[in-house]
Amino acid sequence: MDLSSINGVLRVPASDGLQSTSSPATIASQLKSRLLDGFLSHNEERGKAAHVVNGTPPSDIQLVSNPLHRELARNIFSYRDIFMTPRNFELDVDADELRTIYVLHVLNHVFKHRNVVLKNNQKLKAAKGTEDETPELRDQGFTRPVVLLLVPFRSTALAIVKQLAALSGTKQQENWQRFLKEYSSSSEQNALDESKPEDYKRIFGGNIDDSFRVGVQFSGKNMKLFSDFYSSDILIASPLGLRMAMDGVTKGKPTIQADFLSSIEVVILDHADVILQQNFDHVQVIFENLNTIPKENHDCNFSRVRSWNLDGKAKYLRQSILLSSYLFPELLHLSSSLCANISGSLYVKTSYRDGAISKTSGDVPQTFQFVEGSESATSPEHDSDLRFNFFVERVLKSVNQSTIVFISHYFDFLKLRNHLEEKGIEFGELSEYTPGPSVNRSRSHFMNGKLKLLLVTERFHFYHRYKLRGMEQLVFYTLPLVADFYAEFVKFFALQSSGRTVKGNPSVTALFSKFDKLKLERILGEQRARQLSKHGHERKAWLFA
Repeated sequence: MDLSSINGVLRVPASDGLQSTSSPATIASQLKSRLLDGFLSHNEERGKAAHVVNGTPPSDIQLVSNPLHRELARNIFSYRDIFMTPRNFELDVDADELRTIYVLHVLNHVFKHRNVVLKNNQKLKAAKGTEDETPELRDQGFTRPVVLLLVPFRSTALAIVKQLAALSGTKQQENWQRFLKEYSSSSEQNALDESKPEDYKRIFGGNIDDSFRVGVQFSGKNMKLFSDFYSSDILIASPLGLRMAMDGVTKGKPTIQADFLSSIEVVILDHADVILQQNFDHVQVIFENLNTIPKENHDCNFSRVRSWNLDGKAKYLRQSILLSSYLFPELLHLSSSLCANISGSLYVKTSYRDGAISKTSGDVPQTFQFVEGSESATSPEHDSDLRFNFFVERVLKSVNQSTIVFISHYFDFLKLRNHLEEKGIEFGELSEYTPGPSVNRSRSHFMNGKLKLLLVTERFHFYHRYKLRGMEQLVFYTLPLVADFYAEFVKFFALQSSGRTVKGNPSVTALFSKFDKLKLERILGEQRARQLSKHGHERKAWLFA
């Protein structure tokens, strides 16, 4: 299948002479037999029976029926970097199915790597008692871990480890009960509000602790959980949990200790959009410390270390798989500056035709206002300053109704909150750090008309998804990263406030600048986003009604 025929997909070919794409190997031929058996059993449990007939393994179509998944599997097993941000119906990938594919790949890589090391151990042992020259066998890195999986919650790690156990063919899983106890969710965590949106229940339906790390070691038919990092084959962690493990002290000064990341050959960042709502800076630090020369030897046999590890070139042979619901600048920076796989890359990007605005009512006029002067902004920080000045001088003065101000970034929220406090303007706030009683008080006072201004951060809405009543005017100080949040907030106009009649004409004002192209695509659709990005500084305001 030619991926270029799928709308929204860009393919970056492998470097010349490295890998041919003319006749890719089948999925079954690249899997070790125990993993193929596990995959077939997994599919059979889901009603997708396929079998080895007369020694002939199933075809790719029999193994993976979805054409996009099938092409993704081929590219993943070919060790290309994968950068995938699907959102629309044609490219929407079921998380469980995609997870199965990359878990198979991870197991396949670990088993092949360990087999080579163990076979070479036997060769060296056999040569030891003879007069033959000891063969030079360079088959490993500085440390044992070769795979890193970064995920947002313990519930995500639980799903991965369950698939590792199911697909690996292992007969024993050490520390299994301990793992289930620490990573499963309690009955209280499972009791989600049924009125919440489906995506909210899907994200938060489990143990949502975001500070964890666990090593996984394979030995024959045994899988050991909670193995020491330097004895592990696979590291599974949240960015926060791994970042905490990297904190060290040398001669009284804080340092980063990341030797266990020195020989990572496959790194997978799953649910990057959820991690963005946590702290993406941790991901940046982790990727900066992948494949660096270790500071200590950790009982390393340097005669077995591959030349590209010794030469500091391992990052060019590392496969990076980045998966997200949408594209954002930090992810783009990560893929362009810290992923340098010589085997090439595959980008899968959604095309947005109508955008989230199509889910809103045409009864509410929605104005997209260009931040005047922002065409000259030289950086996002400069753009933030210009946006603040424009809002204070042009937008805030016109606020005379019960108004919600949506703010995507916490530092913008702090800047605006401090300004309102200095000017003595009464307001309420709903941020990720607002105490529960203050949240309830601000919501109640705004609904009853006692507060005319309510600041709401995107991260607060991401974690709570409250329906906010009493709104007469909506201002997007910054556009939301999650496009559906735009539609959700516009729909708040339709909510009735108990004991109060909402007056005035509802209106939406959304500020944008040249740095908001990706957000505009998701909210307005690509065609309209191009118009606003190209002519925003000329026309200034665009009305959708």
